[in-house]
Amino acid sequence: MLRRLDLRSRVFLVCTALVVCLAGGGWWWLAQIRKDVVRQASSHLARQVPLIREFLDARQAQWNSSRAMDPLADWLGWGLQVRVTFILPEGNVVGDSQVELAQIPLLENHGDRPEVKEALQLGAGTSVRYSNTLGVDLLYVAFSIGQTERGAGMILRLAMPLEELSSISQKGYMVILLGTLLGLVLSLVASHLVAAATERELGDLARKARQMNQEMAQGGEVPALVSGVGELDRMLTALGSHMASKIRELNEARDNLETLIQGMVEGVLLTDKDGRILLVNKALWKLMEPRVDPIGRTAAEAFRQADLQEALERCVDHGQSLTLEMRTTGAQPRSLEVQVAPLGGKGAVAVVHDVTERKRMEELRRDLVASVSHELRTPVSAVLASVETLLEGALEDPIQAGRFAGIIHRHALRLQKILEELLDLSRLESRAGGSRRELIRLQDLAQAGLEAIRELAEAKGLQLSQELPEAPALVQGDERQLEQALVNLLENAVNYTEPGGCVTLRITVEGAETHIAVEDTGIGIPPEHLPRIFERFYRVDKDRSRALGGTGLGLSIVKHVVQSHGGRLQVESTPGKGSIFKMILPALVQPGGSESPPVS
Repeated sequence: MLRRLDLRSRVFLVCTALVVCLAGGGWWWLAQIRKDVVRQASSHLARQVPLIREFLDARQAQWNSSRAMDPLADWLGWGLQVRVTFILPEGNVVGDSQVELAQIPLLENHGDRPEVKEALQLGAGTSVRYSNTLGVDLLYVAFSIGQTERGAGMILRLAMPLEELSSISQKGYMVILLGTLLGLVLSLVASHLVAAATERELGDLARKARQMNQEMAQGGEVPALVSGVGELDRMLTALGSHMASKIRELNEARDNLETLIQGMVEGVLLTDKDGRILLVNKALWKLMEPRVDPIGRTAAEAFRQADLQEALERCVDHGQSLTLEMRTTGAQPRSLEVQVAPLGGKGAVAVVHDVTERKRMEELRRDLVASVSHELRTPVSAVLASVETLLEGALEDPIQAGRFAGIIHRHALRLQKILEELLDLSRLESRAGGSRRELIRLQDLAQAGLEAIRELAEAKGLQLSQELPEAPALVQGDERQLEQALVNLLENAVNYTEPGGCVTLRITVEGAETHIAVEDTGIGIPPEHLPRIFERFYRVDKDRSRALGGTGLGLSIVKHVVQSHGGRLQVESTPGKGSIFKMILPALVQPGGSESPPVS
């Protein structure tokens, strides 16, 4: 409401408020004077009570007689120059210095007077009331006289007019009223003068503000004619709107940038020139897992990375971009590549890339090349040696020629098997060509797998057994791949089980999963080897594996087949007692044998 008023009205309102405050203070001051006068008059009347009490006590037997008490009231009132009234406890008046004796019985009961009630309860009472008869305020002071077992014996009331107080109050109120009117007039004049002077003083400022606003909006100097403070207000408002628009644009740009930084896959770290961290996005928090809140701390304090701290300091000091690699230590160690760039002497920004997977793949590639080279070296060397021997004359000897030809054939078959399994593994990892999805009855798959290794098992004198559910156990997938994985597990079980042992194929449906378990009573696997047995070319017993014709790729193929079918592998093994390999696949048969619809 106040903003809608012009300067003149605002000044007038302020001056009026001051005048009203002063008038209120004068009114309060008069009220305090009135209270002080009443208090002094009451004290004066109270000092007369002991003298009157002596006269009353001497005439206590006549208290109920108006004929005896009224003359006493007249005499005391004339002597003390106050009105004296004698009132019995029940409120009847028996004497009054300003009432004739004949009129005493006609007076109304005074028991409801405030001062009388207060005197009966507390022993003394005071009241100020306007007298219609005298036309002034009267001060009444009542006292309890002559206490008896039933209470007060007599109420003595003294009254005196407050003519001077009323006169002073009236004059004071008149002065306050006139002063208030005069103050309002002066406020009106002052508001006009102040507003006129202010408008003159602010004229130049208004012109400058308008010119500045136009320069900001158009970029040129345009002369302006200003017509007062209202024009200045409009110009400043327009300037404020223009600045607010720019601030909103900056805030939107800042919010967009912050959203972009927080949404980045790469970690982002921003520091000031002292190396204190100003910003960390979610990706960096996840990658480096700080133990404390990094904001306001150095990189060394937040991440325990001295190399990163040194790179940031060098970047700020020398203004050069740097690249470094580091490794985190935590629940999930990561390899990180960090690019640090300066921010014009105001700090540095670091962009962190997670290269853990890339490093892992590079390491796997190196291991694969080394493993393939090692695996191929033996059969290739054997083939070359046999060929050289044949070329040197062994072809002339039928017995030697047949022996070396067998060596060549055996190692050629080994090379063929390695290459085929490498191709199978490559197809599984790249999912080249996709895989067929068909409904597979695991009972039929089990029979096919057992038939594939039956001859090998019988040759070693092993017992083959199977535990299959009566209800059809169904899965959806590639039958050729699943059969290959099952045969690999069964061949491993047969190869690493001593003669006279047992190999068991067990299929169970547990809830929404189908468990295909291959259990043997073989040599088992030491616990330290279990985490790595599914790696390419990894062998627990290398010499025995090569002697049995193993390539070291079978379990790796099993792992990829099971993963491509949405399943998982479990291994339980005890050295000297045997092993259990489980392929756990999503089931298409619910408990009880009810078939679920195939899932594509």
